[in-house]
Amino acid sequence: MKSSCLASWSFLFLIGVLTPCAHGQTVLRIEEDWELQVTQPDSQIDAPQIATMLFPGGEDDDVYFQLKINHASTPTFSAGGLQIISTVDGTDLQQRRQHAGQALSHGSETVRWTQVVQLTAAGFYFGIVNGTGTTWELFGGEESFVYLSHVNAGFESLENYSWDDSVRNTGVTFAGNRVSNLKLKRVRTYDSAGNVTETTLNASAL
Repeated sequence: MKSSCLASWSFLFLIGVLTPCAHGQTVLRIEEDWELQVTQPDSQIDAPQIATMLFPGGEDDDVYFQLKINHASTPTFSAGGLQIISTVDGTDLQQRRQHAGQALSHGSETVRWTQVVQLTAAGFYFGIVNGTGTTWELFGGEESFVYLSHVNAGFESLENYSWDDSVRNTGVTFAGNRVSNLKLKRVRTYDSAGNVTETTLNASAL
């Protein structure tokens, strides 16, 4: 684990006050770096299919963000691409779709992306940045972010977030034999003083 102080940081959104953490600072942003290695996809049946989950308030709360890879699930199933969803008590509140209809189609493909949850005065934002892969090339960005208000969430902090919850609730939901690796590689935590703490994990979700 290492900690560094940034002179300036670039956030997607304006920051409000919020979560107490070490040394009296507040956690404002969490980034998870993921890596997926696909052996031989089948674009005719949208295989494989992967789902990740991130719990901003901890796994005990029925509040989470989802990333669906190579498919979408709401309001109905649709093929290919990615879908980002905010969910409370089993109800999907907001969703974003990218590369709809474009299924994974390259053998031995490695897909990498960073999942971000950002705390603001209005609520939580979740999305994907720095997504790369052969099929979709570049993906994510500001247009991938979904929103969840503090009122809907029922809490106003990231203090109960745990990367272990993310790993435990992430996996291959269809055609697991077509995936050789699915790992949470690193987690970074940004606080209100500009400190960044990065933890290297290489934690498998298979």
